Amino acid sequence: MGAAVGGAMGSIIGVWSALQTKKLILLPISILTSGGFFGFIMMCGSVVRSDTNKIYSNLDKQNSGNESSQKKEESGVADVSEPPFW
Repeated sequence: MGAAVGGAMGSIIGVWSALQTKKLILLPISILTSGGFFGFIMMCGSVVRSDTNKIYSNLDKQNSGNESSQKKEESGVADVSEPPFW
């Protein structure tokens, strides 16, 4: 997905720079570099996001035996002192 978006932006920028400098070789270079760079950035973001989700799910499992979570289940009211885990 990131490579497609980066390639689309690279094609727009590449066409503009190729017309301005009258060098057609700039078009594929711009498409490939923009697509690769934006794809890499999107990949890094998805890795961070998926790791963060695992961290929060592990914390939730560790806190499930806590007294506060048992009180929350019994009363039906959420404890506002704990931050929500999305």
